[in-house]
Amino acid sequence: ISENTTLQSLDLSGNWLGEKSAEHLSQVFQENSHIKEVILQKNWIGNQGVKLLGEGLKHNTVITELNLKTNKIGNEGAISLAESLNHNHHLELLNLEDNKIEDDGVIKLAEVAENHATLRSLDFDGNPYGEKGKKLLQSMGLLDDDV
Repeated sequence: ISENTTLQSLDLSGNWLGEKSAEHLSQVFQENSHIKEVILQKNWIGNQGVKLLGEGLKHNTVITELNLKTNKIGNEGAISLAESLNHNHHLELLNLEDNKIEDDGVIKLAEVAENHATLRSLDFDGNPYGEKGKKLLQSMGLLDDDV
């Protein structure tokens, strides 16, 4: 995959990839200069796996869409991902639906999104964040007022 020059979308949904595969994908993120969309939903990547993916994102200049829906990502992973996004200036859409992200993770990612040059869509639907996270997302226009 790293050397492929025609693949622009990579969908590995539902493959139970886990942490070890995330390590390999991190390397792909760093080396491949053509993949723009990565769909990794339902892979149980977890906090450590998303940290590894974040390392790859720091060095990636082409991925614009990343779908991490349903991957057991909690606050630790969300905060790590937020730190990685400070170094990535190309990601436009980040889907974190149906994970385990609470207020602290939502707040950290929302703060980064607010000042991020390209990130325009951040989806937290189905996460167990509380009132603080909800109010912040509403104030940023990332959540409907009637939710």
